[in-house]
Amino acid sequence: MTTEYFQWGTELETGIKIMDEQHAGLIETINGLVQMSFRNEPIANNTITDIYASLTHYVATHFSAEETLMEQYKIDPRHRAAHDTAHKDFNQEVASYFSDLSSLASLHKLGDVAHFLIRWLAHHILSMDRSLARQIEDVSKNSLSPSAAYERDQNVYEYSAEPLLKALKAMFYVVSEKNKELTKLNDELEEKVKTPTRDLEQANDKLEYIAMRDELTGLFNRRYAISQIETSISEWKRYKTVFSLLFCRCGKFQSC
Repeated sequence: MTTEYFQWGTELETGIKIMDEQHAGLIETINGLVQMSFRNEPIANNTITDIYASLTHYVATHFSAEETLMEQYKIDPRHRAAHDTAHKDFNQEVASYFSDLSSLASLHKLGDVAHFLIRWLAHHILSMDRSLARQIEDVSKNSLSPSAAYERDQNVYEYSAEPLLKALKAMFYVVSEKNKELTKLNDELEEKVKTPTRDLEQANDKLEYIAMRDELTGLFNRRYAISQIETSISEWKRYKTVFSLLFCRCGKFQSC
């Protein structure tokens, strides 16, 4: 049974059933992530893959449902643009976290994913989805135009939870930008490490080529032959593998 570290409650409801059900599903995924990050044991790759599949499903269904609602009620383009940007940012963040599945075997890294999802969901529900729900109600029940509904909601937002939501939004974006910066620095560091590693590999390959071949003809030399014989003998001793050795003696030729 999954412990509810982040609990779903009426304070998180938007009043739109499909959106609330999808949010509750994401919270269940988040609680599973937090619980796993508390365990002192490695996490199987298939478990991480399942988590990513769950988040991918949430993105596909939830974002699609919201976009359908915004289209259905002709929500003001200003809100739709902000909503679309939030969706794209979420996709990029999730893709960044799961770009290297093996790294998520780290409990600390998995905890970072859970923290990001909690921050994003809290901000998304309290800010954008609540706003969308209010605009839909004004358009459908109060017969306001989409533009008027948007303007009215901005005023409600301004005088109610503005300070809290601004602080939450600022915290979310600061952490997100720091994550992006760390990811960029990590990628740059990996690239810097790869360059000398590639150079070293190429140098080693060249040295091996020189050591094992005749400088004039490019044919394998005595050192290579001895190496191959030793390998064959080792395999014969260990696996009883049959091998053959053919000796050729080159004669001297004289011109007539």
